[in-house]
Amino acid sequence: MFSIITLTTDFGYKDEAVASMKGVILSINPQARIVDISHGIPPFNIGEGAWVMMRSLKYFPPAIHVGVVDPGVGSSRRAIVIETANTSLLVGPDNGLLLPPANELGGIKRVYEIENPDLMLHPVSISFHGRDIFSPVAAHLSRGIKIGKVGPPIKVESLIPPPWSPPEIRENLIRGQIIHIDHFGNLYTNIPIEKVREVGSVFEITLGDRCEIAKLVKTFSSVSRGTLALKDDAYGYLEISVNLGSAKEMFSAETLQIFSLKPLH
Repeated sequence: MFSIITLTTDFGYKDEAVASMKGVILSINPQARIVDISHGIPPFNIGEGAWVMMRSLKYFPPAIHVGVVDPGVGSSRRAIVIETANTSLLVGPDNGLLLPPANELGGIKRVYEIENPDLMLHPVSISFHGRDIFSPVAAHLSRGIKIGKVGPPIKVESLIPPPWSPPEIRENLIRGQIIHIDHFGNLYTNIPIEKVREVGSVFEITLGDRCEIAKLVKTFSSVSRGTLALKDDAYGYLEISVNLGSAKEMFSAETLQIFSLKPLH
């Protein structure tokens, strides 16, 4: 049994969607402790949803994590439950959203497709599976039903991958992607910071139509105001930042953009 159910969605904070999901969960398990990770994921942005879940969920004890960034709702995409190596469960669509956080939680142990109608809210809306499928399934699982009750097992290899590619790392060039942009305009990437440190300390960054020089530093304050810098993002990956400014604005950056780093020395 699990006492904690977390929610991550792109539903925003204005409408009733998140409250409806919580109401369904609490109607099935009044003892559930519901934790909001974020409901501010940009609409339809599966990559950012995966990134937010990947970064935050590993700090929880074993729990049930519901993720709903689901532009394919109502289509043939599968609804799934992933059991991870640390015994946590991830509930949501099979669209790449759940794989990165599952890997951060020790890797995937088993995966099941949600098919059992007895665990769903009826009638099931074609466009609101967060309320009618994912929330009730999470609530039932939190009460201790066996994971195999949700539906048949499926192969891990059949799951849809996340919408970003592994970084390309060579001695004279590193190529990666912008995975997330925070509200300060800092750019978070998929490049491990140790790989950057191995090849240099000063780099030429090419992102979009702009090329800039930046140093690898420990803190924002290591460079002057308005200066570009490269640093550890506190999770072990490269962050591109401007001290008291916005790297997003400097580069007109967007998530999933590809960029390159060329070591200068």
